[in-house]
Amino acid sequence: MKQLKKNIKKYKPIYLFYLRIIGIWIRLKIFLFGEKRLCSKEYSTFHEVSPNLKDPKGLNEKIVWLKLNYYKKYFQTCSDKFLVRQFIKKRHPEYADKLVPLIKVYKRTKDFRWDDLTYPCIIKASNGSGQNLIINNKNEYSDSEIRYELKRMKILANNLAVSSCEHQYLTRNAFLVVEKLLEDANGNIPNDYKFFYFNGSLEFIYCSVDRRGINVRQIYDKDWNRLEFMWVQHAEEFYDEYSKSDNIPVPKHYSEMLKVSNEIAKDFPFVRVDFYDTEESYYIGEITLHHGGGNDSFYPEKYDLYYGDKLRLPDQNRKPWGGLIK
Repeated sequence: MKQLKKNIKKYKPIYLFYLRIIGIWIRLKIFLFGEKRLCSKEYSTFHEVSPNLKDPKGLNEKIVWLKLNYYKKYFQTCSDKFLVRQFIKKRHPEYADKLVPLIKVYKRTKDFRWDDLTYPCIIKASNGSGQNLIINNKNEYSDSEIRYELKRMKILANNLAVSSCEHQYLTRNAFLVVEKLLEDANGNIPNDYKFFYFNGSLEFIYCSVDRRGINVRQIYDKDWNRLEFMWVQHAEEFYDEYSKSDNIPVPKHYSEMLKVSNEIAKDFPFVRVDFYDTEESYYIGEITLHHGGGNDSFYPEKYDLYYGDKLRLPDQNRKPWGGLIK
């Protein structure tokens, strides 16, 4: 066991170097072939067909079109897990107290200090998607282990930002955000409610229950009628499991979350506004502009076109980088 730990420690720097090389390779591919070709190839990997970006019809195609062709300066602020606090305080100051309590924010991994933390907490790369680390107490990681994990999180988040061509996540040096870990009465992560808006109109709410346990996902309309489809990678594989699960009750603070998300959604043609609901209150989780990068699957598949028809695309205001090799 001691030898195994030594080997792991020995190869950690090599692994970080490998991740950085991957990031360089992704940037090189975009430079040579362009964003459109890279996104189209990624889309075809998940959907087994190339997207029609000249005249997109399905919702997933339209999401890819949006991330390539439409951008506003405030997109980076609202999408960053630290800067979103400035966005909410500036545009919707009445809801600033509904942000998840912030414990600490770091610009550099070397600035991390155990004494800054209160437990339990969660550390996030501010431009990441899933690059999170839950810490329950100071003894879970040694100083070298925690610094390695933080470096790995930032590199993975930066690589994902580049490969997805989502410009709101591109930043030279993302923040490491430490937030209070929200928990329900049973010590579990509270239910996660994702409100999807098309041109300012709420179309459905994607619910995730007990993400560290049974991890049930269901979708409801604004009147809390259950909708019989899934929108996730490998949706067909999960559909039977989720369709047989019990209904999720209306969240306690649903009306308040609905009011907040209605206001936030006015700034975007398509947006997902996330909330956590606890017994005491609700909290704004994050704002997402391109759910799944357009790579999640609908099941039944007809809902891709059904919801795609509901989304009106804005006028193009940017051109994707074309690359050197045509």
